[in-house]
Amino acid sequence: MADSCDVFAGVVCTLRMKGGGFGVVDLFVDYHLSIGFSHIWLYFDDIHDDSWKEVKDYSEERLTIIRRSQSEREKVWTNDSPDLIKRLGGIGVTRDHVTARQILNASEALKTALKAPENSSRHVEYLVHIDIDELFYTKSNSIIPHFRWLKSQGIHHITYANHEGIPHRTDIDNYFTQITLFRRNLLTLSLSPSTKKSVSFFTSRTPHHQYFLFYDNGKSAVRVQPGVFPKNVHGWSLPRPEMGQGMQSEGKSKRMVSALVDARNLNLKGYVDVRDPCILHYPVCGERWLRSKYEILGPFPTHWPSLERKVNIPPCFHLDARKAATSPKPTEKLKDLFLSQVILSDNLEISKQIASGTCMRITDIASRRTRKVKGSKNSTPVSEKSREREDISGKSVEESSEKFLVLKPESKESGESAEFSEKCLDLKDETQKSVKSGRGDGLNALAMDKTWLISQIAREFLVTGTTKVRS
Repeated sequence: MADSCDVFAGVVCTLRMKGGGFGVVDLFVDYHLSIGFSHIWLYFDDIHDDSWKEVKDYSEERLTIIRRSQSEREKVWTNDSPDLIKRLGGIGVTRDHVTARQILNASEALKTALKAPENSSRHVEYLVHIDIDELFYTKSNSIIPHFRWLKSQGIHHITYANHEGIPHRTDIDNYFTQITLFRRNLLTLSLSPSTKKSVSFFTSRTPHHQYFLFYDNGKSAVRVQPGVFPKNVHGWSLPRPEMGQGMQSEGKSKRMVSALVDARNLNLKGYVDVRDPCILHYPVCGERWLRSKYEILGPFPTHWPSLERKVNIPPCFHLDARKAATSPKPTEKLKDLFLSQVILSDNLEISKQIASGTCMRITDIASRRTRKVKGSKNSTPVSEKSREREDISGKSVEESSEKFLVLKPESKESGESAEFSEKCLDLKDETQKSVKSGRGDGLNALAMDKTWLISQIAREFLVTGTTKVRS
C-alpha cells in the first residue's frame, strides 16, 4: 500500500512507430513503471500502428492506450481544448504538425489526471511529457522521493537536462537496450581544455558545427493543477493569478526551476542543482530509426511550433536529414548522414570522450526492466559488472587536473554578487544578439562558446558561491 506522503507522477507520450516497435514501446512502459511512475498515457499518432500490441496486456490501471482516427481526434480536441486550438491557429500552426498534436494530447492527459478519483493511479500530482525515444532516467530505485522533494519545495515546474545517445553501429533495433554511450548536455559540462577538445570533435563532424544533433534545452515536469497547459514539447505554462488559482500553494510560492543555466533564457534565480533525474534522448540511434523518423515527419515546416511564438529552425542536421529524406535517393543520402555525423564506433575516441567527462556510459537500462522485452536478435546481454550505474554528474571541476583561479564573493547577496549577475546579463545580451543576427552556422553553433562560458560561471557561482575561471 502506498504511503500517505507519497507523491505520484505520470508520463504522457505521443508516438508513431514505422515497421514495428522492436520492443521499444514495451521497454518504455516497463521501465517507467518500474521506477515508480504511477500511470502512463500513450497516444498513438497512427491508428494503423501495430506497436501498441507490445503493451496491450498491461493493466489499464497503470497504462492508458489511446488509438483514434483523425475524425475522432479532431472531435476530442475541439471539445476538450478549444483554447489551445485557437492559440495554435493564432500562430499559424495546424494539427497537421506533429508538435501540435503532442501539445493537444499532453493537455488532454493532464485534464484526465485532474478529473481522476484520488484512489486512482491516474490521479498524479506531477506529469512528465517526453517522446518514445526518451527515458526519464534516475540512478535511484524510485522517482517518488524526487517528486516528494519537488512538492516540499513548492516547485511546480522543473526542466531537466537532456543527454544525447550515440549509436556505435548501424543495425540497432531496441535502442534502449543497445545504446549505452551519451553526450552530456553542453550546459552541464565543466569548461576545460580537455572538454573543449572533446566537444570540438563532435562540432567538427557536422557542417553546422553542432555538438548535439537535436535539442539541448531539456524536457519538463509540471504540477498537475487547473489552468496548466503545455506551451511546447519542452515546457508548460502555469496558471496566472488572475485565473483565480492564486500563486500560493501549501504555504510556498509556485516555483519554475531548471537544471540548466541557459544563456538564451538566463534565469539565475530559477536554477537548481539537479543532475539526477535527467532525460536520456535516443534520437536516430540506428540507421533504421533515422529513415523511419524522417519518413514519418515528411516535408515538415521550417519552424518549431510553440504557443509563445514560432521559432525558425536554423541550418542544422534536422533540416539536412529532411532534405536527404525527400531527395531522389533518400536511403543512400540518409546513410551518408548517419555514417558521417551520427555513429561513433572508434573505441579509442570513445575512451577519450569518457575520460574527459564529455560522454558517459549508462548501462543499467536493460537490467531494470521487470519483464522480458521483445528485443531483437542483435540485443546484447548486459553483464553484472557493467550494470553498475555511472555517476551522471560527471567529472567535477575539483577533480580536474586543470588549474583554476577561484574568486570568492562575500556572499550571494553582496555587491560583488550583483556585479557578477550584471556581467552575466551583459554576456547574455551579447549572446542573444548573435543568435538573432543569425551569426553562426547551426542550431548549437550560435554563440555556443559564450553560452557554455556563461553556464559554467553561473552554475559554479550558484552552487558553490564561487566562480572558477581557468588561469
